[in-house]
Amino acid sequence: MITFLQIRQGASAFQPSFLVMDEGVDVWMQYPAPFGGQGLNQSADLILPQQILTLTAQVISNRSPLANANATFEIRDNKHDLLKVLEGVTNASGLASVVYEMPWPGVNPESLLGLWQVKALTNATGVWMSDVMNFQYDYLVRIWSVSTNKLQYEHLETVKTTVVYGTLAKQNYDVWMTTVIQDNLQVPLGTSLAMKTIGGATVNVYENYTGVANIRIPYWAYVGWAVVRVNVLDKRPSEGGAADTPEARKSIWILPSVRTEPTADFSFDPEVPRVRRTVSFNATTSTSGWSESKSAPTQIVNYTWNFGDDSVNYTAASPLITHAYENAGGFTVTLTVVDNEGQRDSTVQTVSAQAVTDISVTAMTTSKTIVGQDSNVSIRVTVQNKGDLTETFSLTAYADLNANIIGDEITIETQTTTLPNGDSATLILTFRTHGATKGNYTITAHAVSLPNETDTANNILSSAWIIVSTTGDVTGPAGVPDGRVDIRDLAVMAKSFGASFPEPRYNPNYDLNSDGAIDLMDLAAAAKEYGTIDP
Repeated sequence: MITFLQIRQGASAFQPSFLVMDEGVDVWMQYPAPFGGQGLNQSADLILPQQILTLTAQVISNRSPLANANATFEIRDNKHDLLKVLEGVTNASGLASVVYEMPWPGVNPESLLGLWQVKALTNATGVWMSDVMNFQYDYLVRIWSVSTNKLQYEHLETVKTTVVYGTLAKQNYDVWMTTVIQDNLQVPLGTSLAMKTIGGATVNVYENYTGVANIRIPYWAYVGWAVVRVNVLDKRPSEGGAADTPEARKSIWILPSVRTEPTADFSFDPEVPRVRRTVSFNATTSTSGWSESKSAPTQIVNYTWNFGDDSVNYTAASPLITHAYENAGGFTVTLTVVDNEGQRDSTVQTVSAQAVTDISVTAMTTSKTIVGQDSNVSIRVTVQNKGDLTETFSLTAYADLNANIIGDEITIETQTTTLPNGDSATLILTFRTHGATKGNYTITAHAVSLPNETDTANNILSSAWIIVSTTGDVTGPAGVPDGRVDIRDLAVMAKSFGASFPEPRYNPNYDLNSDGAIDLMDLAAAAKEYGTIDP
């Protein structure tokens, strides 16, 4: 059976050509390049039944558009019979345009579907020149088959319909596939609606797809033959969608048996939850049973959940519930529904809860930025457990004098700590500079990666530096140690003399013995090294 099809129009005419030559003619249609046939002897995209075909020819002479040239358009059908000859005259841009409505006769219109051809000719320069453009004339979608998972169904069973379909369209189109089941009284039993994107076909080769629709047979469906009807529309049915292809059908048989008990069913979100995060369970897709004594549907009065972990069963009148898993793993969730006549049904699904492991080094500070040899400096490193479980891990701090040399790093200290998920902690590590070469060290903190940890980039932080110098060499002309202990060092320390932490004048770099105050002991330590110059 042939149904009336919606006409999907393409883009406007006068799309630019790719013709580059001294003399010639190029013909194309309304689609944008490369779908309109632009260029010599190029194929165009699919044309649909009853679509308006807008043809444009460009005539070139001496590498320039030729105006006032006669252009002839020959249109041949799938049997290569000449159906129409149209004439046009080029404008100042060398373009001539004509329109043609694709035929759709009342008798056997599908006999016209197939490969068509347009030929543009001109002898404006005294020599006949031509260009040929082929295109497919076809439905936007061809439904190859409609099948169901079986032939006979009881009430409240689900019909799984598989649709195999294809297209010759090169451009992408959005279509709406509707599947409807009607019983023997033409009453709709259920509908499935899904948007599909089709296209990407190569020349004369269908791009094929498979779609699946699930529709449950209601308890009140009429016994006997029913029909599954599949249509492909250009818009939603509520928006006036029209068919892009003839309807396809498949017959099924509804048995004279009635399921009396309710049917348990549920979904959950997210599909792969994280531990200690909320999982939403939804049992609204559960269906009521049938009361044979009252000849009426029953009502589900409670939903009982077993989440497959150590939690107790939970019974409620609402089909909606949330739950959180404390541990990772696969959990068998059982839902049992009971109706008002005591009939029950159960269903199970597996929920796979995953635990994310993520240790992050978030901050690092040092008690000093300048320290003498044979001294100590404290490094404060803040770490956070961004994962889902309590984790025990080790953190190591390194001092690197030259980033270009691998393996010369000094291991400052390693500590092990345990953090509950979401918590942060600050670890204090001590850099003992005895024997350390003088220079500017980059300080790096590294939390060892845990098993299954995927984000390891935040396990390392290099955001601090420490200069190891001769005791008392705290400054220089550039504001940093200059390799000698002189009057400049004693002067800057003297300016902070008497300051204690946390006074604004207190500078920890001048507190040489790290006792929290800049006093005579610090000046004496610097004076002891007075005049020392690094070799």
